[in-house]
Amino acid sequence: AVEMYKVFNNICPDIIKDLFTPHTVTRQTRSKCSFVRPRVNSVYYGEHSVRNFGPIVWDRMLPQHLKESPSLEIFKREIKN
Repeated sequence: AVEMYKVFNNICPDIIKDLFTPHTVTRQTRSKCSFVRPRVNSVYYGEHSVRNFGPIVWDRMLPQHLKESPSLEIFKREIKN
């Protein structure tokens, strides 16, 4: 969750940021997902990979008020609670 916060707020290295593709909002897509999840072919290299599981944690498991934290320190403190 912390790494996804860094990616979402552009405060991570480019090599980490390149793992995740931001979801572009169009009229055809009605999902509220922030990141695109890749298609997976296997469990070990697909479903359990950071590239797939990161967007799940960010979009489905975190409440909105955590996503809108003003700083990384506040986010870390709030997520522990």
